[in-house]
Amino acid sequence: MILYRGEIYRCQNPLCAAEIRVEKRSIDGTASVTCCCRGRMKKLYTKPRLRTYSTDASIHERFSLSEHQS
Repeated sequence: MILYRGEIYRCQNPLCAAEIRVEKRSIDGTASVTCCCRGRMKKLYTKPRLRTYSTDASIHERFSLSEHQS
């Protein structure tokens, strides 16, 4: 499993409940995240965010120009 910066994982062992925050993205990974108590760690749920795009005229103009050049 690849870890990304800013993700938070929590140990599923109720007696431990340790948390880690990823500070640097991992290059690769095949195993799940394991706590020091050997419990399984799961990523905390994060509510989805709505992303909006700017209505800036210069962005629209650049998009229109690149569309015509293709």
